[in-house]
Amino acid sequence: MKSGQIGNTKVWMLVAALAVAIAAVVFFGGNYPPDSEMASGTIVPAERYRADQITSDDVVLGDESLAQFMQTDEFELLINNEVFMEAISEKALQQALGG
Repeated sequence: MKSGQIGNTKVWMLVAALAVAIAAVVFFGGNYPPDSEMASGTIVPAERYRADQITSDDVVLGDESLAQFMQTDEFELLINNEVFMEAISEKALQQALGG
């Protein structure tokens, strides 16, 4: 084959591919959007669980004294005191306290 024929073949292949693409767009584009008779399926909003929002009466808390103590400056000083931490780590103290 001559180089002119190869170039000519490429041009015809490109023209054929472009013609197929145009035909596909015309065919599928002519049917869009589909008529209501052609549409199938059901489009409805999802049914979700709905409950009342909780109130402060719905939440029951237990004894909050320990949590409140842990938020004080005194507690912060105790847990950062090395002597106190060593003392409460002793087994004899833990046994004496019932732990």
